[in-house]
Amino acid sequence: MYGKVKRLRDRGARLSDNDIARIVPVEGAIVVAGIGSTLMAEVRDPNAQVGTGLLPPLYEVRLQGMHNGKILLKGEERPNGAGGLAYVQEWSIAVEPK
Repeated sequence: MYGKVKRLRDRGARLSDNDIARIVPVEGAIVVAGIGSTLMAEVRDPNAQVGTGLLPPLYEVRLQGMHNGKILLKGEERPNGAGGLAYVQEWSIAVEPK
């Protein structure tokens, strides 16, 4: 699936509606895959030969809702890898035909 993604949180804190409106979305291929018992979502550059992540991946990802061509995913962002701190993160995805 291809879409425009906005991150709705910064270090776990929800951004204001005004801040979210000013965010430039990241465009790419949204890939959800299982790694062991964990679901992970990534935004990849569709033109790259190797799956290059455009945003930090979401771990333990869950679908929160779908409405009018938009999807809301919620999960954990782990900026320092699997052993570091984890923050709640949400992605608002506007699905685009590609």
